[in-house]
Amino acid sequence: MIDLGDPRASELMFQMMAQQMSQAPPEIREGISRVKVHIKREERSLQVRVGRSDNPQVEGIIQNSLENWGNLLARAFQAIGYEVILYE
Repeated sequence: MIDLGDPRASELMFQMMAQQMSQAPPEIREGISRVKVHIKREERSLQVRVGRSDNPQVEGIIQNSLENWGNLLARAFQAIGYEVILYE
């Protein structure tokens, strides 16, 4: 079984994400840096809330990110064998 907590795998993924963001225009990086993300961890749940931006491009990135992370998380649990119910 794949160790989802493997620091090497995580670090590689985060480096790739940082590399992509480093290529974004300065106004996008600046806009994203002002958006607050709240993550609440409980014993058996996670809640993620992402703030809003006044920049329409940043809002598009936020929506895309939430969509992609939601799909990635759902697929990860499905791959392990869990039944996943995704609420929209």
